[in-house]
Amino acid sequence: TLLSDPFKGPYYVSVRVDYPPSVVYPHLSLYLAKISEAIKRPVIASRCGQTQEIYAITGKDELVLVTQEEARQCNSSNYETGVVLETESNCLPGKCQREGRQIARSLFCCLFSCSN
Repeated sequence: TLLSDPFKGPYYVSVRVDYPPSVVYPHLSLYLAKISEAIKRPVIASRCGQTQEIYAITGKDELVLVTQEEARQCNSSNYETGVVLETESNCLPGKCQREGRQIARSLFCCLFSCSN
C-alpha cells in the first residue's frame, strides 16, 4: 500500500545486476509485474530515461525505481534519487518507508539508497 503518494506513475525501473542480460531478461517481465502489483503503479523497465533498455553492471543486485522526471536527471552511474527494492529476506524492519511512502509487500521492501 502506498501512503500519501500523489504520483501515479509510471515508474521507470533501472536494473543493476551481476548476471549477464541473457540470464536476467527471461525473468525480468515477471519481476516487474510483481513490483507493479505490489506498488499498484505501472512500472517500465528503462535505463535511466531510455525506456525498455536494461543494462548490467557489476555490483549489488538491485532495482532502482525512479519517477519519469527523476529518470531524466540521472545516468547509468549516478542516481539522483530513487527507491531500491529488495527481496523481503534482505530487508530490515523500519526500512520500508520513505517520505510517507510505503512499498512493502511479501515480496519486496523498499530501501532508500541513492547518492550523487
